[in-house]
Amino acid sequence: MKLVFLAGHEFLSNQLVGGRQGSFKNYQLLSWIYGEENIYVVTFSNIDISQKAKNVMAFPKHRNRVEQYYNCLFLRNGYSKSTEKKLIKYIATLQPDIIFFDSTFTGNLLTKIKKYYKNSMQIIAYLHNVEKNHVWDKVIHENILYFFPYLSYYKNEKALLQRADYIMGLNMRDAIEVDRIYHRKMDYILPVSYIDVFEEQKITQPEDRITLLFVGAFFGPNNQGIQWFIETVLPYCDNSVNLIIIGKDMEKLQRQLEGERVTVVGTVLSTATYYYRADVVVLPILYGNGMKTKTAEAMMYGKYILGTKEAFEGYDIEAIDEMVVCANAVDFIREINAYTKNEKRSRFYDSVRNRFLEKYEHNAVKNDFKQFMKNIYNKAQE
Repeated sequence: MKLVFLAGHEFLSNQLVGGRQGSFKNYQLLSWIYGEENIYVVTFSNIDISQKAKNVMAFPKHRNRVEQYYNCLFLRNGYSKSTEKKLIKYIATLQPDIIFFDSTFTGNLLTKIKKYYKNSMQIIAYLHNVEKNHVWDKVIHENILYFFPYLSYYKNEKALLQRADYIMGLNMRDAIEVDRIYHRKMDYILPVSYIDVFEEQKITQPEDRITLLFVGAFFGPNNQGIQWFIETVLPYCDNSVNLIIIGKDMEKLQRQLEGERVTVVGTVLSTATYYYRADVVVLPILYGNGMKTKTAEAMMYGKYILGTKEAFEGYDIEAIDEMVVCANAVDFIREINAYTKNEKRSRFYDSVRNRFLEKYEHNAVKNDFKQFMKNIYNKAQE
């Protein structure tokens, strides 16, 4: 049995951002189901990652923005024409039973690979988000120049979803969008999940000062959301409240965001210490797609979580009082100030952590996913 795990980005060297965490989770689950020795990772990287896992083949990616934009004009997102030829030849030599596209923005490769198909080869498309919507958000919220990548991502996604045997995604919102845009039903929903690393003995006791924690990489929705929070929410919170910001490359915003009540730490190797010492996790994400991995991470640590509707998209938070949807700045201010006055406040809530264990820990999703994937493999052998 051979499964090609075709990743749109390099996820093995670190998992400091949500997309890489999602890809690594998918790789771990597939390795558990079929055995690591049967998974062949195909990805794009300019560094040596050959020792990060078994059967890794990394092809060079673009070196700068000019190369990126040039390649996308020819529907190649992140790689050149020569790289494309080598990649297709490599997959053809493997003759896999299954190709798992761990992104849709490389979907045009399928039109080139299909002439090497075994008749029974099964094609799976996994959506971390609906790329058409995701990149369009970048056009309207960040930079009009994203319009050209938008066209390429859309056409790649369309090409893949028209030809894939199975389509998987993170949540019902994306399933509805796939049906609306591409007229395909999603076959399986595999939500965000984490391997549980929580250690109960490390829970710290509340202090007089209230620590809000924001976790998110340097990324448009994160950057705009936390800036909005600092400008419209934090000034109206109790004076005992301070905010800590961590996340890959967020130190780039240190001069812009840091102040008397705001500490920008930025990139950290481990988020655990910050979660244990935080009172409340805030997720002011104003727009986005897919699911937010940091929501599940905060749940793992049993935190009191305040977030926008977007931050909780795809999560079951019903009947959990410590996970609160805030529709606007007034909601955030009210909830934070109420928390500061709560004499029974805690840095850990069983209700939040239990919901994580029930639905978003690896063990909660892997057995059902295993059965689904084994059915696909059996079909590939027919």
